Amino acid sequence: MKCNFLPYFTALSLLFMPGYSFGTNAKSIEFYQGPEISSDAWGQRMRANGDNLKQHKVRQMFLVHGTFVGDDPSGLINFLGSVDPHHKLPILPGIIQGLKQGQKKLTDIIARDGGNYTNEYAQKLCSTLGNDICDVKDNFDWGSGDYHFARLDGALKLAQRIAEKITEKQISNDDRVLLLGHSHAGQVFALLTTLLEDGEKGKQIKKAIIKSNKVPEDRKKRFQGDLDIIKGVFLDFVTFGTPVRYQWGRNDKWRLLPVINHRANSTLLGIPAVKDGDYVQQWGVEGTDLPSDTLADNKLLDSILDDGLNPGALIGNLNEKGRRQPKYWDGSPVHENVLVDYHDNYQGPLPIPLPTYSIGKVFGHGVYTTNKAMLFNTGLIIKRFYP
Repeated sequence: MKCNFLPYFTALSLLFMPGYSFGTNAKSIEFYQGPEISSDAWGQRMRANGDNLKQHKVRQMFLVHGTFVGDDPSGLINFLGSVDPHHKLPILPGIIQGLKQGQKKLTDIIARDGGNYTNEYAQKLCSTLGNDICDVKDNFDWGSGDYHFARLDGALKLAQRIAEKITEKQISNDDRVLLLGHSHAGQVFALLTTLLEDGEKGKQIKKAIIKSNKVPEDRKKRFQGDLDIIKGVFLDFVTFGTPVRYQWGRNDKWRLLPVINHRANSTLLGIPAVKDGDYVQQWGVEGTDLPSDTLADNKLLDSILDDGLNPGALIGNLNEKGRRQPKYWDGSPVHENVLVDYHDNYQGPLPIPLPTYSIGKVFGHGVYTTNKAMLFNTGLIIKRFYP
């Protein structure tokens, strides 16, 4: 799994100074694991949660992972596909599909359920909530590259998948689709809502899609039809640890629940012990993108979305004192952050833990997708969305 934190650490070196404050003083909800995973009591609670979702007309559920844990984090596999735009090599699509499957399997072995929705997680979640709501195939994969075009490509693929499910299951306008997204999956969601809104920003993005030679022609032809199908149903978005970057489009038929692992006001010196919560949620802001082969597309999207690769913008954003909140394109807030203390900070006997501790916790960013958090997160979603 390719993971490059160099832009983050370059900026972090400027932040270790007296008086720098991280986070917010707002009180966090306390995480409670509940019954032992897969026990009878755990299963009963999950099945009750599934019944609740169905009573509130949730017909479909998707799990969407974040950056670096998808099937093409570097973008090299898609680049291989672009060398044959007219499909003159009939064996190439099969090779590309095999490479992507291999990449995702390798990622799952390395990351497991830390900041990654595994098929094991999806199977356990869907089998207890009800396989009529979701199954392992609804563990949605996208490239996961850390740059604009990868996220836009993910949004187009997700739109196609949602539209196909709506058609296949005959989901009506009164029904709901629930989408859970970790990390930059939230940017994929934000792009989807912007395209659905079809305002000024949405129109600019659509022009960028048509102009791009990296978007397959069949996807260019179908994406507007997919959006038209999706507009008819209610969309419930839940983001876990999503850095605040892209703004969201407005629509009365969707809503957002942004969840962040957070502990009370502290300093960045707490990184080794993951003292303060999710650091990556604070770091992954404007300016932190990595270079890719889609330079022209990313440069165009910079002018529409934000500065993808800009150390100066990163440093300025990291100097903000609190957790930023998601906003619409006009600057108004979408929803206040839901802060949760997931208790993933170091509590061992040593005063200073080894660096491997914070890395293993993905700097407070990996706890959301762990099996132990499944029951709690499901209950939190129901309490806030489907009481």
